[in-house]
Amino acid sequence: MWKKISVAIGGLGVIIAGGLTLLNFFVLPGCDSDTIKDTVRSIFKETSTTLTVLDQIETVAEGDGTTSCKAHVESEAEKATINYTVSWNGWTPQVKIDTVDVIPPAAPPPG
Repeated sequence: MWKKISVAIGGLGVIIAGGLTLLNFFVLPGCDSDTIKDTVRSIFKETSTTLTVLDQIETVAEGDGTTSCKAHVESEAEKATINYTVSWNGWTPQVKIDTVDVIPPAAPPPG
């Protein structure tokens, strides 16, 4: 009897896991999902910029299959606030960097 119950529970776990995986195909990833963060890093890497920091990620707006996001980024040379959009390209989520607002370096202390 316990064997049948454990097999049933195991089967249910596989069905739930499969359902959650299937759900990922229909739900746009969030601004701070690993998939989107990896994509943002890849976009910057294509311009020979390696991000050392990608944090303070916020969802600014959602609607019509599009999510607007904001984040703080840093490279070895600069710091910036970026605005980016996550949307669907067919069945694939895509990321578009909308703006990069460079944060000026702090002024040295007087004296």
